[in-house]
Amino acid sequence: AISGVAAQDHHSVGTFLEALSISPASIRLEHITRRLDSSGLAARCVRPEWKLAGRNELLAIHGAEYLEAVAALADRGGGQIDSDTVVSPASLDVARLAAGAVCDAVRRVVAGDDRTALCLVRPPGHHALANRAM
Repeated sequence: AISGVAAQDHHSVGTFLEALSISPASIRLEHITRRLDSSGLAARCVRPEWKLAGRNELLAIHGAEYLEAVAALADRGGGQIDSDTVVSPASLDVARLAAGAVCDAVRRVVAGDDRTALCLVRPPGHHALANRAM
């Protein structure tokens, strides 16, 4: 079986993507999605209900203080977390959904439920380091 994870299937991520101005990254994701659809591969993909990555999953990569700072900024309505990174009120949930989808895909492949996985995710903060935005 082919396991496909397309984060834009989730309404909050779709809302986030719609709010973005047209960017090279969003255009690339659209082209990839169209190619998967036209080739018939998308129809062969399993799309489970993804869950937001939990705190322990996030703490495996990021420090607690950094996660709390991002959450606090998002809760205040968003703003600049560094010179070129903006956090919106939805940023943390969108990033957690993308991380949750990837964690789920890895679990499925490692467990032998699927042989392959493809996660088309480019969440807010995708350049972040363990303890700071980038």
